[in-house]
Parts: sequence; structure tokens; C-alpha cells
Amino acid sequence: MSYQQLPLFLLILVIIMISVSATSSQIEQQAQKWLTFDRTNYDFKIQYPVYPDLIIRERADSVIFQKLRNSSDTRDDVVVSVNIIERKHDKDDNENLDQFASNLTSRIPSYKVLELKKNATLSGMPAYRLMMISSQGHRESGIFTSKDGIIYSIAYSVAQNNDFDKFLPIAQKMIDSFQITK
Repeated sequence: MSYQQLPLFLLILVIIMISVSATSSQIEQQAQKWLTFDRTNYDFKIQYPVYPDLIIRERADSVIFQKLRNSSDTRDDVVVSVNIIERKHDKDDNENLDQFASNLTSRIPSYKVLELKKNATLSGMPAYRLMMISSQGHRESGIFTSKDGIIYSIAYSVAQNNDFDKFLPIAQKMIDSFQITK
């Protein structure tokens, strides 16, 4: 490279660095606006980021927050789901939670459980934290607690493995904001 080409090279290098930096911080910048999902029929509220490509799907026993990375390809999705699971009312919440946790690993045979510990809180109550990996190598995490015989769980997954750590702070902020309102 000649001395005369150096300014052009430096200009190109700076442009590349700015575009890479902008791409990685886009996720954080987009997630600076948050709204609260609060429906009385679910007995919980949770904050979620405002993304133009966020879809909220409400089902009878779950709410799914799905961020589409490419609107034509759902294989690029980032998903946080809140699930409500009715359990027997003849046990206290700790027994109910412990039984649910012990049965959980047998219900997900295609996953290897990396962590299942009662070392967290969700909405101020004792909770289990779950980290698992699928046979295809996809990591998923979750947290769940019990109140009044109902299991509340929040799951986080991404379609592209390299996105797991990138969106984890967003998922964690959603988990931290979760409140059972019943």
C-alpha cells in the first residue's frame, strides 16, 4: 500500500468500525423503550421492549413475546414466553414447585439439563432456574415459581445460537420486571 492510499484505507476502516459498532448497539438502543403487559386474566404483569418487529401472542395459558429478526424467516426468532400451569392445590407452593422441578427433566428428553437449581427468585418468591441444551446445540433458559397452586414460568430461547448471549440482558430485564398480581 502506498503512502497516498493510506488516507483512503483509514477512511474505509473507520466506516467499517462504525457500522459494526452500530449493529451491535442497535439491540440495546431499540430496547430503551419499554411497555408493560398487564392483563387481569393472566394475573401477572411484565415489561417488554418496544421493537418494531415484536409480536405478542396471547393464548389461554401463555403469552409469547416473539421478536422476528427476519420477517420472512421464523428460524431467526428470539422468544420469551410466560406460561401459567395449574397444579394441584393439595400441596403448599414449595412442595408444588419442587414436584414440578423433579418431573420437568423427564418431560424434555431431547434436552440435556445443564442447571436446575432453586437459587433464584421470581416476583419475590423462591424460584428454580433452568438452563438446558437441545440435541442440536441450542441453549434455552427458564425460571419458574409457584403461588396459590399455579406454576408461573418464563422461558427464553433463540433460534440462532450466537444470539443467545446477545439478547440475554433483554430477557433478564423482562424476568426481573415480572410481577404476579393475584
